[in-house]
Amino acid sequence: MVHLWLRLQLLAVLYATSSACPLRCSCFRTTVRCQSMGLTDMPVVSNKTTTLDLRSNRIRRIPRGYFEGFTALNTLLLDRNLIDYLEPDVFRGLEKLKYLYMSRNKIMSLHPGMFRDMPVLSQLFVFANNITSLRDGVFDGLRQLIKLSLHHNQIETMSPGVFRGLASLAQLRLDDNHLVCDCKLAWIRDLAFKTRHATIECHLPENLRGRSVLSLSPQDFQCGEPVIVRPPVDAKVFMGYSVTLLCRATGSPKPDIVWMRNNVELVANSKMQILEDGSLKILQTGPGDDGSYECRAVNSRGLATAIANVTYINGTEN
Repeated sequence: MVHLWLRLQLLAVLYATSSACPLRCSCFRTTVRCQSMGLTDMPVVSNKTTTLDLRSNRIRRIPRGYFEGFTALNTLLLDRNLIDYLEPDVFRGLEKLKYLYMSRNKIMSLHPGMFRDMPVLSQLFVFANNITSLRDGVFDGLRQLIKLSLHHNQIETMSPGVFRGLASLAQLRLDDNHLVCDCKLAWIRDLAFKTRHATIECHLPENLRGRSVLSLSPQDFQCGEPVIVRPPVDAKVFMGYSVTLLCRATGSPKPDIVWMRNNVELVANSKMQILEDGSLKILQTGPGDDGSYECRAVNSRGLATAIANVTYINGTEN
């Protein structure tokens, strides 16, 4: 009778284990490994799981509420998937999570407060994604976070208070991004010096590209209004010719160049080409190209303009 009871208990354990382990995955006790299985959706696993390894699959989204009840999850590995969007509350309830790895996906943004329910998270790796900015509140509640890896993204701007509250932060990587080291990012230098291991590099302006913020002085973080250093000049054109109107500008951040003709913005096409340096090239000139051309250089600090007139000459060049 005792042997029968033991056999029944063993069968019950085996059934519970097999039902909680997704097909072709490897499960041992409370660890579930589904690495490189070609998964396109999040698998059904036991909410008693402590380690969930989903690396190198083709998962695009994590359904809202997927982690509800996962009160024991300690380690979550989602590297090398196709995730491009995360729901604002996707990680709600993961109170025991200490290690979160989401590198080499296609994530474009992180929502403020999305990690708030992870009070013991110590490592967050989100490098090699498509993140372009970081807003205040993104890392709220992560007082025990030690390592934060955000390198190899496309981050251009960050709110000054984005890292506020990370009392335990010891390692921060922000290299290989698109950071503009101007006056609006001057605060990042102080953060780098306060963090034990900080790797933060400038992308712009050109003279600071690749430089560590630790090597810069406060005076290096400059903002400047646009200045047009090579303005366009008046031009006379004949039928079928081409003409280039110069417009080269400096400023920090680097100014955008917009061209207007008779107060209407020009759109680049097969006849009107806006060159890499901001100059305007007009091909196959004719009577319809007469007019006043205005170059506008604009950045967050201001606007600079310069005007040139193009006059069509009826006939051929002598």
